[in-house]
Amino acid sequence: MSRRDLREMKESGAFEKPTTVRFDSADHAWLTVYTHLLSGFANFVLAYDPAPVIDLLATKRKSAFDTPTSQAEESPDLAELSENLRDADNALRAAKEKRVRAEERYADLEKTNVFYPR
Repeated sequence: MSRRDLREMKESGAFEKPTTVRFDSADHAWLTVYTHLLSGFANFVLAYDPAPVIDLLATKRKSAFDTPTSQAEESPDLAELSENLRDADNALRAAKEKRVRAEERYADLEKTNVFYPR
């Protein structure tokens, strides 16, 4: 509700009149079903014992913190393999950069007609 609506209601005297709320049979039926639905959910929650699940989660959480965080900590072979992979990747990157520089140099030499003098 906007300020303008509130101002108009105040000016019309709507706040001075008593508020009347009316329920018909459809409202009664809806409210009955809604309260039964809430009661059913509450009974379902109360009927379930959460203690075994809480104990299981506590055990799993404790064991999760006791295990190594990565396989590299367990296996030196895996750590060595990942290091070799990094070295190979760096060597490949350096070779690509060297090839690009050589191609640029070759293009510069072609422009100056070093290969085909007139």
